[in-house]
Amino acid sequence: MCKKVTVPDPNLLEQLRNGGIPLDEDLLKDTKSASRTLEISQTGRDWETAVYDPGYGEPGFRLRIALENHSDEVLRLRTCRLKIPWDERNFRLLEAPHGTEITERTFALPVFGSPWLDPNAVLNIYFARGSRVYPHDRLEGLLVGKGTEPLPWEFTNRQIVQAQLSLYDAESRSYSVELKLMVRRPKPKPPEKILRRTGDQIVARKGD
Repeated sequence: MCKKVTVPDPNLLEQLRNGGIPLDEDLLKDTKSASRTLEISQTGRDWETAVYDPGYGEPGFRLRIALENHSDEVLRLRTCRLKIPWDERNFRLLEAPHGTEITERTFALPVFGSPWLDPNAVLNIYFARGSRVYPHDRLEGLLVGKGTEPLPWEFTNRQIVQAQLSLYDAESRSYSVELKLMVRRPKPKPPEKILRRTGDQIVARKGD
């Protein structure tokens, strides 16, 4: 199980040292390095980071983010977690089947309306075994995943909710970012018209 590594605030440590409190220099150095290892930020437009509930089956998640490795070390990402306002414990990234060629269909989610997605724009591959984020690299793209729990009905179409994305590397260190997640739901169908006879005329009325 991954454990969350809490990194002391380097600015606070600097303030303590400037205030005359003796601190270990190696601690300061390690803290500054760890605090600038991997930076995550949300990018793109509001609708590009969204959860789509098709009204049946599994909801789909699409997160547009940027990753920037500020350190001098090679990072290997292992897994991620997404915290959202409802109970979704089984969020998972889509994976490429082992030994298969990655195509435009590999990471596509039909709930988003298109069966095609450029694999070069998907960051899921950086969680595969053997993938690395090299020192000072900046990567921007999509994380594409699925959940298992339907969205509660109190969350309406195009509503923005707060979410927290946490990435974990091979050393069990975690890196988190707050996201604005747009809720997408299918448009409700218009009520069907029901034909009824009034005398010698047939008129249409909206269904109940």
